[in-house]
Amino acid sequence: MNIPISGQPLSLAQTLATAQDAIDGQIAELNGRPLDRVQSAILPIEHPGDLPPTVNAVPTPFTAQLSGRMQQVLGEMAGAASASLADSALGETARNLHDRVPRLMSSATLTENVGHKPKADLLFGLIGMSTHYKAVLGGLDAYQAKLSTPVGMDPASAREHAAGLAKDLTAIHRDADQYIKQHEGTPAKAKAVEAMRVMQSQVMNEMALVNRVATSLVDNAAVRGMSWKDSMAGAGYRLLDSVARYNDTNLAEANDSFGGGQVNEVAKLTYHTPEGGLETRIFKADPQRLDTQTSSPVHNRNTQNIINQVLVPSGIDPERPAFAARNVAMAFVNEALGLNNLVHTSFALHNETIGMVMDEAPGRTSYHHVKQAVPGLVFDFVKDAVQMMDAQYPQHTRQARIAEVLNDMAEEYKVVWNNASTRPEMASDTELQNPANWAQRITTSGYPDLLNGDVGGLKQANLQRGLSNLEWLDGLSAQTDRHGFNFMTGAKADGSITVTGIDNDFSFGSKIDGLPPGIGNCISGLPQLIDSRLAARLDALDFDRDLKPTLDTLLTPEEVSATRARFDQLKAHAASLAPDRVIDNWQTAQIGGLSVHDHLLAAGDDSSSYYKRDQAYVA
Repeated sequence: MNIPISGQPLSLAQTLATAQDAIDGQIAELNGRPLDRVQSAILPIEHPGDLPPTVNAVPTPFTAQLSGRMQQVLGEMAGAASASLADSALGETARNLHDRVPRLMSSATLTENVGHKPKADLLFGLIGMSTHYKAVLGGLDAYQAKLSTPVGMDPASAREHAAGLAKDLTAIHRDADQYIKQHEGTPAKAKAVEAMRVMQSQVMNEMALVNRVATSLVDNAAVRGMSWKDSMAGAGYRLLDSVARYNDTNLAEANDSFGGGQVNEVAKLTYHTPEGGLETRIFKADPQRLDTQTSSPVHNRNTQNIINQVLVPSGIDPERPAFAARNVAMAFVNEALGLNNLVHTSFALHNETIGMVMDEAPGRTSYHHVKQAVPGLVFDFVKDAVQMMDAQYPQHTRQARIAEVLNDMAEEYKVVWNNASTRPEMASDTELQNPANWAQRITTSGYPDLLNGDVGGLKQANLQRGLSNLEWLDGLSAQTDRHGFNFMTGAKADGSITVTGIDNDFSFGSKIDGLPPGIGNCISGLPQLIDSRLAARLDALDFDRDLKPTLDTLLTPEEVSATRARFDQLKAHAASLAPDRVIDNWQTAQIGGLSVHDHLLAAGDDSSSYYKRDQAYVA
């Protein structure tokens, strides 16, 4: 969508009028066919003043010009309107997560962006100072307060509330206009004027979301009763169906300290189901960006390493990583391949934060830690590190200094705090220098316990099949973080084995258009073997028919294009494998006279297969 750029900002009415034409053009272009007027883009509520009751009911020539900022806003508004046209077959899938619009800032944020608080009134309030600035701040506070009100139980009340919200937004926009007109051209006010313009752009985004809720959510009984704030967050993500089910109004129980990964903490949430039962799922928030400016130097360094070594080389934008969309996309690919290597994953809203919920993966991580007493020589380092702490990190808090020391010891000597009754940053120097409060952590593989002597048996064969399937799934999805803590294995009495991938954030990088990616934790080549059922499924799949329609709603065009290239490569590779490498019975198969176990251990380096890599931990 090409829009002329002008340095002159448009009025609210002009912008909305122009938006209708742009929406029509963008949607028609996206869908490749003529469309009727987008009724969802016509505000169903009456507005005072220069905001018309409907936005251009009749198409007009596209003649208005937009500033660079409003060009971006217009695209986001068009995305919000086009979301209502999603085919029902998309179900819970999001319509292009990357088009999520930013929410309206708070009065505190605007004050911070302006750079100062408004001036106090003179003569006991008789002479107003910073009148328009104060009006904008007051309007923002009033608007934010109204967002806590639940969406009405009937469409009429919801639309009535939407009209009030739209009126507030219109007043905020007008007051900001007055401020800009008063101070534009004054060098000392340049920062404040720019802050007001950014805020006005967000008002336009917010207006589109109010409209989206008013026209769509009010007809969905499952989401009535959600706050407007939660509803609009879901509308911005195009996740109405998922968010309607997985949000805090349906919570029965929440454990917000369930666990965590390298990037995010995870929560264990129990929801009421529509049938009156309960379901427990794991929630992981979706960060808008990766933060490398926290109070913890350890966190900052680890996050920066992730960005430099994994995200940027693979083509994942750390400013907009969209991890939730990548996890949902990967769960979809797992199902499309007919595999059982991932749990069901959906979008969700928890603590006013968009993220994903997934079923709890069965089994335990394939790598796990074993703790043992800290050897004397190693503990000498512990004591030295604690004593040097204050001198080495004087600029950090005690908690940050302890974290830095712990990180150094964990990296070099695998030493960890081992006193459950206290935290190391709260411990005294005496406690820190007590060997009983520390342990040395050794990483090992869980396969011996899992197989329990079943060498050559059914369990081992099912483990080999599950790991092989995971290699193909990870290859197609460009998953670059499949170390042994990022998949679970479990055994059942009948000899079946589950191999379930978790923490699938680092997938679908736009720069990985061929395998192996050579980044992160992956196998070092293409998969050596393939299960015959997966081979048949892969051969029958058509990318444009079976994968692209859904992936288009979750990934960027560049990421979908890279996925297509990997799909073509893997499909050709599967077709080229020798017949004895297409395995029907993993327990009895022979490859060049070797069992699957012997073949995998004899072939390639220690990273040539997940099975060989993880067997190295047994040795």
